[in-house]
Amino acid sequence: MATFALQTDVRFATAEDRMAFTEELANCMARLVAKYHDDETPGGFGEDAWKDEIATLDSGWRAFLATLRNYIERHRGESRTVAHFRHPVVPLPRPDAFQRMLTAFGFDRNATMTSGDRFDVTTKSGDRFQGVVDVSRRP
Repeated sequence: MATFALQTDVRFATAEDRMAFTEELANCMARLVAKYHDDETPGGFGEDAWKDEIATLDSGWRAFLATLRNYIERHRGESRTVAHFRHPVVPLPRPDAFQRMLTAFGFDRNATMTSGDRFDVTTKSGDRFQGVVDVSRRP
């Protein structure tokens, strides 16, 4: 299932402006759904996919709460930007996909990291990332 998310902060001068914005946004969404939705296109989850989807929800909440904790402890009151990307399903076992992700980010294929470990990696494109591992949960 493709997912696209946007988040922005909007400050309204009045409650009436907020209501007008909400109505206009809802109408815009309804127009887009009517334009692009195709009842004839199969989609959704097969019965066998629900188990993985529920496990993903569990992991997703943990990641969200870890991100929220990081924001509250280290960046409270600062502006923030939320970026969300959902990649199409890759037909690999989770451990293999995790190893591939580590390598793409510049980590050693067999890197073992736990919460609190420091890291300093450079990707193949030359981007350098340094920091501390907040959450590490290998599949």
